[in-house]
Amino acid sequence: LQLNGDIGDDIQIRAAISDANIPIQPEGNTQQLNEFDRVFIELKKNKTKLLLGDYQQGNRESYFLKYFKKLQGAQFTQESFELGKGELSIQSSFALTKGKFARNAFAGEEGNQGPYKLRGAEGETFIIILANTEKVYIDGKLLTRGFDNDYIIDYNAGTITFTVRQPMTTERRIIIEFEYNDQSYLRSLYTVQTEYKRKNLRLYSNVYAEQDGKSRVGEGPLSKEQQTILAQAGDNPFLAGIPAIDTASNSTNPISYIFKDTIINGNSTQILEYATGNNEELIYYTAFFSNLGAGNGSYQQTDLDANGLVYQFVGSDEDGNLNGAYEPIRLLPLPQSKKLINLGLQQSLGSTGNFSTEIALSQNDLNRLSPLDTEDDWGLALFTTLNKNFSPDKKWSGSLNASHEWKQKNFKAINPYRLPEFNRDWDIGTNNSNLIPLEEHLGNGVLSVLNKSKGIKLDYEFSLLARGDEYLGLKHLGRFVLENKKWTMDGKVSVLNSDTNF
Repeated sequence: LQLNGDIGDDIQIRAAISDANIPIQPEGNTQQLNEFDRVFIELKKNKTKLLLGDYQQGNRESYFLKYFKKLQGAQFTQESFELGKGELSIQSSFALTKGKFARNAFAGEEGNQGPYKLRGAEGETFIIILANTEKVYIDGKLLTRGFDNDYIIDYNAGTITFTVRQPMTTERRIIIEFEYNDQSYLRSLYTVQTEYKRKNLRLYSNVYAEQDGKSRVGEGPLSKEQQTILAQAGDNPFLAGIPAIDTASNSTNPISYIFKDTIINGNSTQILEYATGNNEELIYYTAFFSNLGAGNGSYQQTDLDANGLVYQFVGSDEDGNLNGAYEPIRLLPLPQSKKLINLGLQQSLGSTGNFSTEIALSQNDLNRLSPLDTEDDWGLALFTTLNKNFSPDKKWSGSLNASHEWKQKNFKAINPYRLPEFNRDWDIGTNNSNLIPLEEHLGNGVLSVLNKSKGIKLDYEFSLLARGDEYLGLKHLGRFVLENKKWTMDGKVSVLNSDTNF
């Protein structure tokens, strides 16, 4: 059922209601997608609007806070109304988020157009991508979805295939950003956006808060025992484990174990040993093993020819270092929360230029149920830019733009706000590398000169990036354009000097 009309004289209504009980998603093989799973009711009176149900929300105007979300909840919007000599606009939302952000960066395979499997933010392999939330880049260029364009994507399978317009080689750099269906916790979000405009002045502020609840998707609320385990784990996901051993009679797992007494460092303990026989006097168990990484577990996979994976106890060496990577536990996902508050100012200087600045405060809590490891949760960042236009005579004109970005090492944006190939451009690692958080200063200056009558345009850009005491980069970029009615000449040169551990 779709509605679009008026109620009374001044209330407008718009709605889309469906009886579909399953999340149907469109195929990602065309450029334009129809929304199958959007159910909403919108009421509007003059400049006030209330939307209930499924909706999309994003922010691209802020420097640090850039995001795009598919939500289910309520959104209230009060469009511009007079306040003093200016106009004030307010938008607020409270909703459940449908997805979680992830970025995949990888190189293409020679002659392989796909499908390429995408992974979640925590390395999940089986994910459902939310339709129309993806951004796909190759070599820094944004691609267009569609069978006749650059790629097609299977949202339900979490795979992407590139068309013949994008032939794959090992030199192609692929970056994909998307939202996917997270099956860990119910996640809520609230935002408040305000904007005040007055002549040449614009003030804005944003409050963004996203947090996991205490209820796991499909499993209900966390038990008190599980909450205690999470509270003691801090930010270490490997400490949030619950026993994963059960009697064989309660499981369909064909691999069974028995408990065996042994002596470790002079202490008597019990370990799991693979059971090959069937002795009625023994109690058999099944176990689920989690991979904690090399050197973090007491068990290791074996090559035994069995109807499933078999794990063997390998213990630790003489120094107490663990020899395995697995433990018979199930890891509870850590409930997280993210917050970002920013304030911004934009001042137009008329025809001579403009000035803007933005300050942002972030909180990134990797385990909101634990009071431990909170010293690195908060971070601060600041961005300032100034643009100045000049015209010495009627033939020549130009502009000077200067900007500076500073952020503390613990500042964490909601989504990436820099260009996709920022790391590669500065030679500080590949796009999927996990850089050590450090305090950063990013300065930039651009001088542009233009003579329209002679068809001359010259640009010179100088940039500086400093990451703590580990990296200092200086970049020079020059460009010139010469053109007339018959031909055009365009040239560009870029030079980067970088020093690590300077």
